[in-house]
Amino acid sequence: MEFFEEECFFKQPDRDPYVGGLCRIGTVEVAPPVIMAPMAGVTDGPFLEVVSRFGVGMVTTEMMSAEGLRRNDPSCRRMLRVPSRVPIPVAIQIFGAAPDVMAEAARAAQDSGAAVIDINAGCPIRKIVRQGAGAALIREPDRLARIVDTVKRAVTIPVTVKTRLGWDQNSIHVVQVCRMIQDAGADAVTVHARTARQIYTGKADWWWIRRLKDNLSIPVIGNGDVTCPSDFHRMMRETRCNAVMIGRGALGNPWLFRAIADQCRPRGPSASSLETAAQTAFTGGEHRTPSAQRTAPLRLKKTQSGPNPFPGKNSTGPSVITPSFLCTKNPKPSVPSANIWCGTQKDAPTLPPCGPES
Repeated sequence: MEFFEEECFFKQPDRDPYVGGLCRIGTVEVAPPVIMAPMAGVTDGPFLEVVSRFGVGMVTTEMMSAEGLRRNDPSCRRMLRVPSRVPIPVAIQIFGAAPDVMAEAARAAQDSGAAVIDINAGCPIRKIVRQGAGAALIREPDRLARIVDTVKRAVTIPVTVKTRLGWDQNSIHVVQVCRMIQDAGADAVTVHARTARQIYTGKADWWWIRRLKDNLSIPVIGNGDVTCPSDFHRMMRETRCNAVMIGRGALGNPWLFRAIADQCRPRGPSASSLETAAQTAFTGGEHRTPSAQRTAPLRLKKTQSGPNPFPGKNSTGPSVITPSFLCTKNPKPSVPSANIWCGTQKDAPTLPPCGPES
């Protein structure tokens, strides 16, 4: 996998770089204005701990069931421990259909150290929609507004909503829905510029993000089809959104956040960034439960083209270690306990498959 694409850095002479900004969500500052999106089964504690070391402004947990937390589901309790291990602002995303249950989950998230509560009003997965949660709330904007109002009254930290353009192309009412969200007290809104029916197909329609920015007074966070720094700059320029949320574009490529951060607030990248993140990957495995384990070894990858992200190391030098749970094919394998190796690919040690957690 190519972690750095030359066209993203050097072949955009007409690009108008966005430099030196931040996004303020209530009392929380997001700098640089780039956020790791919530991704079910991916953005757990170990993953976010690694990503947080690459310059991202804020990270978001995978969605947590408000009803599941009420029933003491262990997986929900694990999500509440994420803020304690991530050194930057963490938004805990919750989903559900009952305002009171959502408020209860929001209070628990706030008590665990979350900086922001994010309400899921965009997940198109059938089992979520059947509960009247996620994207189903797009079709019930009054219920969504009640949830926002109830959650906002239950906590003192900022409350945001992540939604989509509408249910399908024939029912795009995102401007009206987001006005209701704003009036209910939300501190910001994130819009994935696709409909629920599209899921991840087709192309994200950024024009609607610009429409929202022109019609709302709260921060608007854009999401959809941002896979390299030039996409980030183009979305900021074309939509004038306050921040950009990146999900699938960062899988296997956390250096995307470092590249954006360096362009937003220039600073000298640390040569030890990778080693630090790799160490986190090794130690992160101990926090996983047996159900989250995968029998896959740690993969060793080497950048194939583009500039070397680590000063002083040329393209034939030490290899870049990429934990396999940062790759799309194995999002959550366990990690063996071993020392970090930074030698050449030729001399790479053979790592045994991961066994079950003891």
